[in-house]
Amino acid sequence: MFKYILSVLILFIGLNSTNAQNIEPQNGVDRSDHTLYAITNVTVYKSADEKIENAVILFQDGIITKVSKLSLIPKQAVKINMDGFTI
Repeated sequence: MFKYILSVLILFIGLNSTNAQNIEPQNGVDRSDHTLYAITNVTVYKSADEKIENAVILFQDGIITKVSKLSLIPKQAVKINMDGFTI
């Protein structure tokens, strides 16, 4: 009887410790879009006295990855022309 209870207990502990998936709560909507965007021809103020005209801003997943005046825009990037806008 003791062996039976011990084996059931070990089996229960073993099955309980394995998870099929680890699910974490997500705040908001999980975005599956990982598109790279390029905002072109924009004026960017990096500080009060530092200004970049005709700049290119690259961002992906809501994170700015690069800001520069002369930047090569990757082929897969969605180009957004913001001529005359200031950021």
